[in-house]
Amino acid sequence: SMATGEAAAEEELNLANTTYSRKMYDYAIQGYEKFLITYPSAKGRDTALFRLAECHRMLGNEEAARAGYERLLREFHEGGFAGAGAYRLGEYLFAEKKYDPALIQFQLAAKEATDDEVRLSAKYNSAQCLDRLKRREEADKYYADVASVQKNNPYLQYARLSLAENAAAAGRKKEALESYSELATGSVPAAIRAEAAIKAAALAAELGEK
Repeated sequence: SMATGEAAAEEELNLANTTYSRKMYDYAIQGYEKFLITYPSAKGRDTALFRLAECHRMLGNEEAARAGYERLLREFHEGGFAGAGAYRLGEYLFAEKKYDPALIQFQLAAKEATDDEVRLSAKYNSAQCLDRLKRREEADKYYADVASVQKNNPYLQYARLSLAENAAAAGRKKEALESYSELATGSVPAAIRAEAAIKAAALAAELGEK
């Protein structure tokens, strides 16, 4: 009887996952809700909770999506789906300028997410939260970690720029000037190169290096 119940639960979840993979989000919502109600203790509950919230997000149901991520994280604090859900919730909180709770979620995502891109993004956003909380030394540890990843890293140059800015703010102006100069002459996006050049020039003038 138990084996039969587990098989039925797995079949129900697989059916919902199939409709989800086909981007039939309305039908997937029905499938995940049925699975969660009918089999409350079955394996794959974290999967269903996360993808149910994702379905609502894809359909533009932001309140339902957020409530779904919050529900997931009330029940699960470990695993890839908890990490992915924490990242999504962190995005909502960051947009609302609630940096302390957003930081908690991004740190959980950086620890638990199984996707390399999500973990990297969570670390960068953790640094951004810490920056806004004026905890720059802690932020620098995250920026340095992000900047150490050379391949497939959209945050690399932004992390380097933030490290230079924090060095300047901390009074380490020579270090900041060197970092800005590297960014201003390196193979980096034009907007970052221009910003770094302006800040390098301002620091150089301040230090008497015309």
